[in-house]
Amino acid sequence: MSKIKQGKFKANVKSIKLIERLNTIVEFFKDDMQYREINFEMNIQPELKKHHVVVDEARLSIVLYNLLSNSVKHTTGDSITLTVNILSRQEMVILQYNNKISEKEESCMNDGSQKSNEDSDEGSWSNDSKDNISEKIGESESENTLEKDKDNLQYLQIIVSDKGCGMNDESSKKCFTLFGNLKFKKDINQGGIGLGLASASLICKALGGFISLVKTKEEEGSVF
Repeated sequence: MSKIKQGKFKANVKSIKLIERLNTIVEFFKDDMQYREINFEMNIQPELKKHHVVVDEARLSIVLYNLLSNSVKHTTGDSITLTVNILSRQEMVILQYNNKISEKEESCMNDGSQKSNEDSDEGSWSNDSKDNISEKIGESESENTLEKDKDNLQYLQIIVSDKGCGMNDESSKKCFTLFGNLKFKKDINQGGIGLGLASASLICKALGGFISLVKTKEEEGSVF
């Protein structure tokens, strides 16, 4: 995280067999999921099972580990699903656009105005448009030299959904905040201080992507 904050972050991309990396990470949680009687399901787009992908393997592993760890930690006797898809650059732009709109709406509801957006580091997103967001993504692609032909660049969409304890409104608003100290049910392991999701979010942003909390509800689970 210090490298990201100091502007020294560099992607280390290479060609890997994604399915092998995913299986290795999932295997790490196998015993814990069996102990908690969790039904785990992995859905991967067929093309990703056959071909290699060019990614930052170490950072991908960190992000996925933190997402799965969070779900396993707060789920008992139910299910977790890992879904992995391929997104075109245009699809990524649309997702990024919708995510920024959601963040702005939430910020306005919390603050009663758009002042926080104007004063924040995200100020350059204030006039949200798909063209502006495409330029922002392009800047990150150039910085990380992920691929010269950006129009053909593809992204991984990783969805981790669980039917665990879920989060209340207060916790969901700070789940990506460093040392957020999220509150969960007392009978669920509460280990951790909010570092994992915060670091995973920073890594994704540095690589031109993002993490969002798609939905969560107490007693019903969460989707990231």
